[in-house]
Order: sequence, then C-alpha cells, then structure tokens
Amino acid sequence: MKRIGNISLRSIFKTLLISSVLFVICVSNLKAQVEVRAEVNTTTLTLEEEINLTVYVSAPSTNIENPQMPSLPNFNIYSAGQSRQVNMINGKVSALMQFNYILTPRFAGKTTIGAFTVQVAGKNYSTEPIEVEISRQTPSAPRTQAQTQQQEQERTNQKKSKLEDNGYNPNAKLPNFFMTAETNTKKAYINEQVTLKIRFYQSQNTLGQPMYDKPQLKGMFSEDLATRQGQEHFGNKTYYYTEIESALFGLVSGVAEIGSASVTYTSSEGFFDAFDVFFRGANGGQSHKVESDILFVDILPLPSKNKPASFYGAVGTNFKITSSLDTYKVAAGEPITLNIVVMGTGNLAAVKDIALPDLGPSFRIYETSSDLKNTIASGRINGLKIYKTVIVPRASGSYTIPKINFSYFDIDSKTYKTIHTEPLPIKVLPPAVENSKTLSFSSNNGGDTTNQIQHLTTDISYLKHLPQSSFNKFVLYVADFGNNNYYAFVLVLIAFLIALIRKGEISLTGGLKYYLKAKKSIKIADKTDRLPEILQDYLEAKMGSQIGLMSIEEVCKKLNLSASLTSKLTSCWKHLAMLKYAPVTIVGSGKSIKEEKQKLLSLLSALEKEIK
Repeated sequence: MKRIGNISLRSIFKTLLISSVLFVICVSNLKAQVEVRAEVNTTTLTLEEEINLTVYVSAPSTNIENPQMPSLPNFNIYSAGQSRQVNMINGKVSALMQFNYILTPRFAGKTTIGAFTVQVAGKNYSTEPIEVEISRQTPSAPRTQAQTQQQEQERTNQKKSKLEDNGYNPNAKLPNFFMTAETNTKKAYINEQVTLKIRFYQSQNTLGQPMYDKPQLKGMFSEDLATRQGQEHFGNKTYYYTEIESALFGLVSGVAEIGSASVTYTSSEGFFDAFDVFFRGANGGQSHKVESDILFVDILPLPSKNKPASFYGAVGTNFKITSSLDTYKVAAGEPITLNIVVMGTGNLAAVKDIALPDLGPSFRIYETSSDLKNTIASGRINGLKIYKTVIVPRASGSYTIPKINFSYFDIDSKTYKTIHTEPLPIKVLPPAVENSKTLSFSSNNGGDTTNQIQHLTTDISYLKHLPQSSFNKFVLYVADFGNNNYYAFVLVLIAFLIALIRKGEISLTGGLKYYLKAKKSIKIADKTDRLPEILQDYLEAKMGSQIGLMSIEEVCKKLNLSASLTSKLTSCWKHLAMLKYAPVTIVGSGKSIKEEKQKLLSLLSALEKEIK
C-alpha cells in the first residue's frame, strides 16, 4: 500500500468517504427540517383592498437570507418589516423568520402570486404559488361592533370552559407561569398604529431557554418595537416578566384578529419534576405551554368624503415633504434625478408611489423607485421614504417643476391634510456637440493682423523625370495595363458594388458614410449606455434634422418605414433607453453587451435596406 508520509492512501480514501457520507446525511437532515411557506390573509379581493402576504421560514440554522421576490406585474408590492426568533434547546439551534409584505392589485381578474425563494445555509427553498381573484365589486360591509363583542364573548366563554375542564379554580392563587396580551385601543383606522404588549410572567426559574411563538395576525401586519424585562407583585407573590412590544397596522376595514401568543418552557413545578431534575439535571423536568388571550381590533375605513386626489395611503401625524434635483443645470438629452423625501410619524410601507405633475412634451419621465427606512421613537413608528425618478429634458430652455402635493390622514384631527414641495427651476442647455473644434486667430495687441503678415521665402519645386529603374518600369507597366483595360476595371468595380448592395452593406441613397460610422461606433462601444446615442445620431443623419421633441413614432413616419420595421425600431429605441436611464441598475456581462450590439447592427442593416 502506498503511503504519503506516515499516512496510507487507504486511510485518506476512507476519511474522504466517511466525510462525504456524513455531509450528505447532514444536508438531507437540514433539508428535511427546513420549512418555507407563504400565507395570505385573503385570496379574493377588490381593487380597493390589499393582500397581507407573509413568508415563514423555520430552519435549524441562522444562515437565512431575505426572500427573492417573483415577478408580480399585477401588483404593487411593499415590504412591511420582518421578525426574527432564535432558540437554543439542548444545544440545538432553531430559527423562525417572518417576512411581511403588502400587495395592492393593479388589474382585475384571476392571477397568481409566484413562488418566493429563500436561501437557507446556501440552499434554495421555494414557497408554493398562490392563486388569487381580483374583482371590481365594492367590498362587503365590515363587521359591526355588536358582532365583534359577541365573538369576543364566545372566545372568553370557550377559554373559561376549557380552564374549568382542566380543574382550574378562578378563585385559586395565580399559577407560577402565565401570559397576558393587551392593545392600547380597540378601534383604529386603516394603517393607524395599534400598540400590542405581550407579557410572559414567571415566579420561578425555568430549565433552559423558553421558546416564544408570535401570534398569528389576520388583517394586520406588525413591526417590532422593543423587548423589556421587569418585576411586578401580585398579592404576596413576586413575578418577573418579559414584555414584547409590537406596532400593528390594519390592512382593510373590518375586524382584525390577533391570535394567541405562546411560550413553551421546561420547569420543575411538581414533585416528580423535581425528582426527575435531581437525577437528570437540566434535561429533566416537564415541558409546559402557556398562551395569551385572542384579541380583536375594529379597523375603521378612512373617510371617503373630502379625500384628496393626492392621498396615497399615509396615516399618522406631522408629515413633511421635500424635493430636490441632483443638478439644476443640464444639457438636453442628459438625465436628471428628482428626489422626493416624505417623513413623519406613521408607517409609510403601504404608501403608494407619488404621482408627478404633467411636465409636458419637453421631458421624458421614467419609472419611480423608492426606499423605506423606519425608526422608533417613544413607542411610535417614524417613517422616511425616498422616491427617485429619472427625468430627461428633450429641448433646451428654462423650465420649472411645479409643486408636488402629498396628502395624509391626520390621526389627531381625524381630517385629511395636504402638504407640498417647493417648485424647482431647471436650466436646460443645448445638447453638447462631441469632437467640435474652434479655430481662433488673435494677436497680442488685439488689432488688425492683416498688415502683420510677412513674406519670408519662396520655395519652387520643379517636376523631374524619374530615372528608369526596375521599380519605375514596373509602375509604368501597371499604368499602361490599366489604360488598356479600363472597361474591365470598371466592370469589376460595378460587380463589387452590386455585391455590397445585395448584402445590405451600403445603400444607393448616399448615406453609406452614416451607416459605416454607426457600425464602427457600435463595434468599439464598451458600455450599453453608448448604444442609444449611436442610434440617435444615425437616425438624425438619415433624416437630415435633429430628433428634438419628436417621438420615435414620428421619426419612423418621417423615414417612411414599414409597419414591421417601425415596430422593431420602436421596441429597440425604448429598450436602449431603459438601459441608459432606468432607475434599476442593469449590469451586463460581456456576453449581454455583445448581444445588444449584435441586435443593433442587425437593425441598422435592415434600416439601410429600406430607407430611401
């Protein structure tokens, strides 16, 4: 048997084999214990309602990435926060992640919420798709207050009956472990903060770390606020408690339900539990579970009377709005980023994109992106949302972006309030001309330079006869051959030109130089944002005028393009514009850049054949 140092090859092979088997077992065990699922509060809704979607991830690992969202063209989707819970029992780690989203429908009809993908310990796990149906009908009337009280009474009676069945006496002393749950209000408007406090009381120590399970929410989403610990006395008994405070927000009008929170713990309350602990240590004792009561909150609809057109769903107090540009002086055709910042006391997660005022044909406006940041102050959620929109001026001049209105429902006054930004001036310069050179003449004294021109010398080169060397004789022979075979050369040249025309390399309209220039520029371009400029220069050269305020459809009409080629050019024009100005950064590999260049070359070849 061959050996490497003091180790045999058989030992190395055996070690690798065992390691591989253990790795496969561990991965299989991890996969079996990982659970990823998505739940929604409803699968039937109207265009005026919202979907509360939650992605739950349970795994024996803390290496959990944020979900990758599917393409959802039929919805506007907003992140509504996340929660994380990590437990360690008998040396084993378990993690529970909850990712909350709000989906607002854009179109009526049946659609599918695709699978969310979550990476756990380097492996991808996906949720099941969810079918939903969106209608244009008016949502059903919310549950009345009497129905809410009746349901709460039924829940209380069921819990009381359950306690009595288990032998509990209401007049007996309090147990060593119990939970409470309360909200700061029983009524709230849609998207108004409701503060939930859940406490776990204990009068003695537990064995190991208790495991907390959050309540299930129906019609609401949550944001974690704080976790604190304290001490409280009930009669002659001292309890230590852990309080978990959360901010809840109603999604739709009606009765929202806050399910029971629970804590699972191990203790030695009984004689046999203590006996078990004496012999087995921390692994002894019995597992117990306590739960909080189920709570209900009546979610009120926002007033429809006097609701401004600039209301996008913000509910709270003390909102402010500002706007700015990354530059206030720009050349025509260059992008400008418009930044709008909204801040105030309230959750801005469900607030939709702000509609910009009509800027007319002088500007091209692209899709808006947003970024949300929440902070906590005095137990309240303070939101800050930044909207970024790319706009491109199309002609030079002085312009002004009008004030932008933003309305919110003020919780204190129970009325709608409207705030606005200040107008923003923009100076648009004529488009910059590349490779332009200016030749100027000047003199030191600034006077007329005509009399300062002096005659320096004369240089006359006379024609001379070339000596009759071998090389000169060969040149004369070629010249004579060309003179004698003039028509043959012409025919060969004509055949060559016909071949180029048939291949579409040149046209008979005299625009060959524009095509060759564009083709050369495409080949040496190293970034995709150069391609739309090349296409624009080519089209302007073919038209003999600048595009300016013309739309791409007007350009096609002026060039007398066919319907098929008009569709191809319009699609390519918009696609290249997105590569240059879209707010989402498109990073292309070398392969994708090569494909974009090849598509543009093919389009130019087709244009060269058709443009007359």
